[in-house]
Amino acid sequence: GSMGKATPKLYTGGIKVTWEPSSVADKYAVYRTDGNAWTFIDVTEEPQYIDTNVQSDVVYSYAIGMIIGDSRGIVDTEDVSKIRYIAPPQNLKGICGNGAITISWDSVQGATGYELWKADINSEDYRLIATVTKDELSFQDKSVVPGIPYKYVVRAQGAVLTSLDSPALCAEYLEAPVIQKLTSEFGGVNITWNNITGADEYLI
Repeated sequence: GSMGKATPKLYTGGIKVTWEPSSVADKYAVYRTDGNAWTFIDVTEEPQYIDTNVQSDVVYSYAIGMIIGDSRGIVDTEDVSKIRYIAPPQNLKGICGNGAITISWDSVQGATGYELWKADINSEDYRLIATVTKDELSFQDKSVVPGIPYKYVVRAQGAVLTSLDSPALCAEYLEAPVIQKLTSEFGGVNITWNNITGADEYLI
């Protein structure tokens, strides 16, 4: 007989496909289509497969065939679940200035917008702080306390799904020191500046 339907979901680094295990199958053959032809992609012993060879904004479907001994079972490619893959944003950067941390990221193919999430450095309790359009690849976070580190992730909103989290960026706002006095001394200049919360050393 044929297998049950494979269920694809977004997963770290790609798509995770799961299906009901069969008591008679020794292994499973995994097939995929991106709308063109069905292609065999791998064999697995577990009733799951992680597909990392995926591209953002492409619609994939998966079908599973049982392998019993040396023979491959029938593959049902009619009743399959589709998933429009949306990749998480990459290459997050943070720049401090003008009382804000500006977060930027690379564009994602097929994104309709982006969500910016923020948490305290020791917390996994991310909160949504901004939603921007697909053409905005940066956001200025003005609600920062100098010397307090934060972490940020960005998610891409796709036509159907929202991506998983980008890799996290840790950023901390440090104020620029204000030079308070310059006094000439024999052989040089003595510079005094205000102490910066969170700074370990200063470059002069």
